[in-house]
Amino acid sequence: MNNEFRKKDAVVDLSNYTMDKTTLTSRNELIHLEQLDEVCNIIKEKIEFARNYSPNEPNGFISLNDVISILARRGAGKTTFVKSLVHLIRTSQEEVFRNLRKDLYCVDVFEPNQMMNKENLLIRFLAQISEKFHEKEEERCCHRDCKDNYVKLRDARRKLYEALPVIDGVGKGNLFPDWDDNAYIADRYMNLASNVKELEKRFHNYIYTGLNVIGKNAILFVLDDSDVNIEKSFEILEIIRLFFTSPQIIVVLTGDASLYSMSVRRNYWQYFTKNFLEKDCDALNNSCTKFREYQKMVYRLEAQ
Repeated sequence: MNNEFRKKDAVVDLSNYTMDKTTLTSRNELIHLEQLDEVCNIIKEKIEFARNYSPNEPNGFISLNDVISILARRGAGKTTFVKSLVHLIRTSQEEVFRNLRKDLYCVDVFEPNQMMNKENLLIRFLAQISEKFHEKEEERCCHRDCKDNYVKLRDARRKLYEALPVIDGVGKGNLFPDWDDNAYIADRYMNLASNVKELEKRFHNYIYTGLNVIGKNAILFVLDDSDVNIEKSFEILEIIRLFFTSPQIIVVLTGDASLYSMSVRRNYWQYFTKNFLEKDCDALNNSCTKFREYQKMVYRLEAQ
């Protein structure tokens, strides 16, 4: 990208503004037009890729770590931008948004800083999309192909729910409580261990079958200001990295890059306690050299 600062004039037309008008009806009402077009083009490309994705086909499963990042300082208009984006895709009659709406199911903009301490982002996301899938399922379409889709959706949901207890915030704190020599108990926990391995694939399959039921090709999931809660920022990034890997989930993440960096470094530095650093560095004649090596490791982990 060209780093040269490009100065552009922006004109805000207030002639048609009224106090009760709180939503946009046209892309021209948004200040960040260039950025809006760029994001729409990226989403369009991702939809084209998602359209042909079928996780159940032989060699069809794909795991992607790909997020649309909207990074800027506080007060730059990130929240207004993403909420306007979702609203325009849902309601605007302009061609670009109508075309996106045909293929895209937009989840409400989610603010992770409003999550309860014991909540898990994956469960919150599933709660939102499951409601949409269930609404369509309740229509009881009489067409045989639709019935087959509902059967597949229920099966995919059951398999996914079986695997969910392996994540934080679901089930008991210990993954394998009361393990003993009883063959039945051992077999049951062996099945649970298998579910751990299959959770990502089952999540992909649930998204795939659910989108077939509602007639869409992808889900747009916007996380706004995930960097605000420093305690949960790293956890949110890890959940996205581990589970939001389906090409059919288009994740948009907003925030301040420096705060995300701080959150990641904070997580990795906690493993280098003061006591450990003092002992390990004192073992060398030049403790500063050792400390700088640890510093490099943390920064490499942050970059990754």
